[in-house]
Amino acid sequence: AKSDPRRWPLVPLVRSAEKKAVKRCRLLVAISDEDAAFYSRWTSPDKITVVPQGFDDKVLNPRYKPKKNDPKIVLFFGNYAISTNREAVAAVRDRIADRVLEADPRVRFQFAGAHPPLELSHPAFEFTGFVESVADLIRRADVVISPMTGGWGMPTKVVESLACGKPVVATETGARSVPRAFSRLTVCPIEEFPEAIVRILREPRPVDGADFEALKREFLWENRLGRLDEAMARLFPGGVP
Repeated sequence: AKSDPRRWPLVPLVRSAEKKAVKRCRLLVAISDEDAAFYSRWTSPDKITVVPQGFDDKVLNPRYKPKKNDPKIVLFFGNYAISTNREAVAAVRDRIADRVLEADPRVRFQFAGAHPPLELSHPAFEFTGFVESVADLIRRADVVISPMTGGWGMPTKVVESLACGKPVVATETGARSVPRAFSRLTVCPIEEFPEAIVRILREPRPVDGADFEALKREFLWENRLGRLDEAMARLFPGGVP
Protein backbone atom coordinates (compact mmCIF):
# COMPACT_ATOMS: atom_id res chain seq x y z
CA ALA A 1 0.00 0.00 0.00
CA LYS A 2 2.97 2.33 0.50
CA SER A 3 3.90 2.15 -3.17
CA ASP A 4 0.69 1.31 -5.04
CA PRO A 5 -2.55 3.24 -4.24
CA ARG A 6 -4.64 0.44 -5.77
CA ARG A 7 -3.86 -1.66 -2.70
CA TRP A 8 -5.26 0.87 -0.20
CA PRO A 9 -8.84 -0.53 -0.21
CA LEU A 10 -7.48 -3.98 0.67
CA VAL A 11 -5.71 -2.87 3.86
CA PRO A 12 -8.80 -2.54 6.12
CA LEU A 13 -10.22 -5.77 4.64
CA VAL A 14 -7.05 -7.76 5.41
CA ARG A 15 -6.75 -6.25 8.88
CA SER A 16 -10.39 -7.05 9.65
CA ALA A 17 -9.97 -10.67 8.50
CA GLU A 18 -6.79 -11.04 10.56
CA LYS A 19 -8.43 -9.61 13.67
CA LYS A 20 -11.47 -11.87 13.29
CA ALA A 21 -9.28 -14.97 12.86
CA VAL A 22 -7.24 -14.10 15.96
CA LYS A 23 -10.37 -13.66 18.04
CA ARG A 24 -11.96 -16.93 16.88
CA CYS A 25 -8.96 -19.27 17.01
CA ARG A 26 -8.32 -21.60 19.95
CA LEU A 27 -4.53 -21.57 19.45
CA LEU A 28 -2.45 -18.83 17.88
CA VAL A 29 1.20 -19.52 17.01
CA ALA A 30 3.43 -16.43 16.82
CA ILE A 31 7.04 -16.47 15.64
CA SER A 32 8.30 -13.84 18.10
CA ASP A 33 7.48 -12.30 21.47
CA GLU A 34 6.84 -9.00 19.68
CA ASP A 35 4.23 -10.60 17.43
CA ALA A 36 2.64 -12.33 20.43
CA ALA A 37 2.36 -8.98 22.23
CA PHE A 38 0.72 -7.47 19.14
CA TYR A 39 -1.93 -10.19 18.87
CA SER A 40 -2.60 -10.18 22.62
CA ARG A 41 -4.55 -6.97 22.00
CA TRP A 42 -7.20 -9.09 20.32
CA THR A 43 -7.11 -12.36 22.26
CA SER A 44 -6.00 -13.84 25.58
CA PRO A 45 -2.24 -14.41 25.97
CA ASP A 46 -3.14 -17.91 27.26
CA LYS A 47 -4.16 -18.83 23.71
CA ILE A 48 -0.84 -17.73 22.21
CA THR A 49 2.25 -19.92 21.87
CA VAL A 50 5.52 -18.50 20.60
CA VAL A 51 7.38 -20.85 18.26
CA PRO A 52 10.29 -18.91 16.72
CA GLN A 53 11.63 -20.09 13.40
CA GLY A 54 14.40 -22.64 13.62
CA PHE A 55 16.90 -24.33 11.35
CA ASP A 56 17.58 -27.78 9.93
CA ASP A 57 21.04 -28.93 11.05
CA LYS A 58 21.25 -31.33 8.08
CA VAL A 59 21.27 -28.30 5.77
CA LEU A 60 22.80 -25.56 7.92
CA ASN A 61 25.89 -26.58 9.89
CA PRO A 62 29.61 -25.76 10.16
CA ARG A 63 30.75 -29.12 8.80
CA TYR A 64 32.28 -28.01 5.50
CA LYS A 65 35.57 -26.72 4.14
CA PRO A 66 35.34 -22.92 3.82
CA LYS A 67 36.26 -21.24 0.57
CA LYS A 68 39.17 -18.81 0.58
CA ASN A 69 37.75 -15.69 -1.03
CA ASP A 70 39.81 -13.08 -2.81
CA PRO A 71 38.31 -10.54 -2.56
CA LYS A 72 36.47 -11.01 0.72
CA ILE A 73 32.65 -11.20 0.63
CA VAL A 74 30.26 -9.40 3.00
CA LEU A 75 26.75 -10.88 2.62
CA PHE A 76 23.24 -9.61 3.30
CA PHE A 77 20.17 -11.49 2.10
CA GLY A 78 16.41 -11.01 2.13
CA ASN A 79 13.39 -10.16 0.01
CA TYR A 80 13.84 -6.58 -1.16
CA ALA A 81 10.16 -6.07 -1.79
CA ILE A 82 10.15 -5.55 2.00
CA SER A 83 10.96 -1.93 2.78
CA THR A 84 13.13 -2.66 5.82
CA ASN A 85 15.47 -4.82 3.72
CA ARG A 86 15.85 -2.01 1.18
CA GLU A 87 16.58 0.37 4.05
CA ALA A 88 19.35 -1.99 5.19
CA VAL A 89 20.94 -1.84 1.72
CA ALA A 90 20.77 1.96 1.84
CA ALA A 91 22.46 1.90 5.24
CA VAL A 92 25.31 -0.19 3.81
CA ARG A 93 25.72 2.17 0.87
CA ASP A 94 25.55 5.40 2.87
CA ARG A 95 27.14 4.48 6.21
CA ILE A 96 29.21 1.29 5.96
CA ALA A 97 30.67 0.38 2.55
CA ASP A 98 33.06 3.27 1.97
CA ARG A 99 34.55 3.02 5.45
CA VAL A 100 35.21 -0.71 4.97
CA LEU A 101 36.73 -0.05 1.55
CA GLU A 102 39.15 2.44 3.08
CA ALA A 103 40.68 -0.46 5.00
CA ASP A 104 40.41 -2.96 2.12
CA PRO A 105 39.42 -1.56 -1.30
CA ARG A 106 38.84 -5.06 -2.72
CA VAL A 107 35.99 -6.12 -0.39
CA ARG A 108 32.73 -6.99 -2.18
CA PHE A 109 29.25 -6.55 -0.71
CA GLN A 110 26.85 -9.23 -1.93
CA PHE A 111 23.08 -8.78 -1.68
CA ALA A 112 21.00 -11.90 -2.39
CA GLY A 113 17.25 -12.11 -2.73
CA ALA A 114 14.31 -11.33 -4.95
CA HIS A 115 13.49 -7.82 -6.20
CA PRO A 116 17.04 -6.42 -5.90
CA PRO A 117 17.05 -2.63 -5.31
CA LEU A 118 19.33 -1.72 -8.21
CA GLU A 119 18.68 1.96 -7.59
CA LEU A 120 20.80 1.60 -4.44
CA SER A 121 23.84 0.31 -6.33
CA HIS A 122 27.46 1.03 -5.45
CA PRO A 123 30.69 0.07 -7.28
CA ALA A 124 31.43 -2.55 -4.60
CA PHE A 125 27.90 -4.05 -4.62
CA GLU A 126 26.72 -7.26 -6.28
CA PHE A 127 23.00 -8.09 -6.51
CA THR A 128 22.41 -11.78 -7.19
CA GLY A 129 18.62 -11.72 -7.39
CA PHE A 130 16.67 -14.74 -6.16
CA VAL A 131 18.80 -17.79 -5.30
CA GLU A 132 17.69 -21.40 -4.84
CA SER A 133 20.02 -22.11 -1.91
CA VAL A 134 20.87 -19.40 0.57
CA ALA A 135 22.95 -21.99 2.46
CA ASP A 136 25.48 -22.05 -0.38
CA LEU A 137 25.81 -18.26 -0.25
CA ILE A 138 26.26 -18.25 3.51
CA ARG A 139 28.99 -20.88 3.28
CA ARG A 140 30.84 -18.84 0.65
CA ALA A 141 30.64 -15.53 2.57
CA ASP A 142 33.31 -14.23 4.94
CA VAL A 143 30.91 -12.30 7.16
CA VAL A 144 27.12 -11.89 7.20
CA ILE A 145 25.57 -8.58 8.20
CA SER A 146 22.11 -7.51 9.32
CA PRO A 147 22.13 -3.69 9.50
CA MET A 148 18.38 -3.48 10.06
CA THR A 149 16.95 -0.15 11.20
CA GLY A 150 13.41 -1.50 11.46
CA GLY A 151 11.48 -4.73 11.13
CA TRP A 152 9.57 -7.40 12.94
CA GLY A 153 9.31 -11.18 13.24
CA MET A 154 12.19 -13.61 13.62
CA PRO A 155 15.79 -12.76 12.55
CA THR A 156 16.10 -16.00 10.61
CA LYS A 157 19.13 -14.85 8.59
CA VAL A 158 21.12 -14.40 11.81
CA VAL A 159 20.29 -17.89 13.10
CA GLU A 160 20.99 -19.57 9.75
CA SER A 161 24.34 -17.80 9.38
CA LEU A 162 25.46 -18.65 12.91
CA ALA A 163 24.46 -22.27 12.28
CA CYS A 164 26.91 -22.29 9.36
CA GLY A 165 29.64 -21.07 11.69
CA LYS A 166 29.79 -17.64 10.08
CA PRO A 167 30.50 -14.40 11.96
CA VAL A 168 27.48 -12.10 12.02
CA VAL A 169 27.35 -8.35 12.65
CA ALA A 170 23.86 -7.08 13.46
CA THR A 171 22.07 -4.13 14.96
CA GLU A 172 19.86 -4.62 18.01
CA THR A 173 16.90 -4.67 15.63
CA GLY A 174 18.66 -7.06 13.27
CA ALA A 175 19.45 -9.56 16.03
CA ARG A 176 16.19 -9.02 17.94
CA SER A 177 15.39 -12.17 19.94
CA VAL A 178 18.67 -14.03 19.30
CA PRO A 179 20.60 -14.44 22.60
CA ARG A 180 23.69 -12.28 22.77
CA ALA A 181 25.82 -15.06 24.26
CA PHE A 182 26.82 -16.58 20.89
CA SER A 183 30.53 -15.95 20.33
CA ARG A 184 30.22 -15.36 16.58
CA LEU A 185 27.51 -12.68 16.95
CA THR A 186 28.48 -9.02 17.22
CA VAL A 187 25.62 -6.65 18.05
CA CYS A 188 26.39 -2.96 17.65
CA PRO A 189 25.05 0.31 16.19
CA ILE A 190 25.44 0.86 12.45
CA GLU A 191 28.18 3.42 13.14
CA GLU A 192 30.35 0.60 14.51
CA PHE A 193 29.71 -1.84 11.64
CA PRO A 194 32.73 -0.85 9.52
CA GLU A 195 35.24 -1.49 12.32
CA ALA A 196 33.54 -4.77 13.28
CA ILE A 197 33.50 -6.00 9.67
CA VAL A 198 37.16 -5.11 9.08
CA ARG A 199 38.21 -6.78 12.33
CA ILE A 200 36.38 -9.99 11.42
CA LEU A 201 37.73 -10.05 7.87
CA ARG A 202 41.25 -9.99 9.30
CA GLU A 203 40.59 -12.99 11.56
CA PRO A 204 41.69 -16.43 10.29
CA ARG A 205 38.30 -17.97 11.20
CA PRO A 206 36.07 -18.15 8.10
CA VAL A 207 34.02 -20.89 9.78
CA ASP A 208 33.81 -21.76 13.48
CA GLY A 209 31.43 -24.29 15.06
CA ALA A 210 31.86 -23.03 18.64
CA ASP A 211 28.21 -21.94 18.87
CA PHE A 212 26.66 -24.88 17.03
CA GLU A 213 25.55 -27.09 19.94
CA ALA A 214 24.06 -24.11 21.80
CA LEU A 215 22.27 -23.05 18.60
CA LYS A 216 20.81 -26.52 18.23
CA ARG A 217 19.44 -26.46 21.77
CA GLU A 218 17.89 -23.06 21.18
CA PHE A 219 16.81 -23.09 17.52
CA LEU A 220 16.73 -26.62 16.10
CA TRP A 221 13.33 -27.25 14.47
CA GLU A 222 12.89 -30.51 16.38
CA ASN A 223 13.15 -28.62 19.68
CA ARG A 224 11.07 -25.67 18.50
CA LEU A 225 8.15 -27.79 17.36
CA GLY A 226 8.10 -29.53 20.73
CA ARG A 227 6.58 -26.32 22.11
CA LEU A 228 3.77 -26.58 19.60
CA ASP A 229 3.13 -30.22 20.56
CA GLU A 230 2.90 -29.19 24.22
CA ALA A 231 0.46 -26.37 23.45
CA MET A 232 -1.71 -28.67 21.34
CA ALA A 233 -1.80 -31.31 24.07
CA ARG A 234 -2.75 -28.69 26.65
CA LEU A 235 -5.54 -27.15 24.60
CA PHE A 236 -6.83 -30.38 23.07
CA PRO A 237 -6.29 -33.12 25.69
CA GLY A 238 -8.60 -35.47 23.81
CA GLY A 239 -6.94 -34.82 20.48
CA VAL A 240 -7.55 -32.15 17.87
CA PRO A 241 -11.28 -32.16 16.99
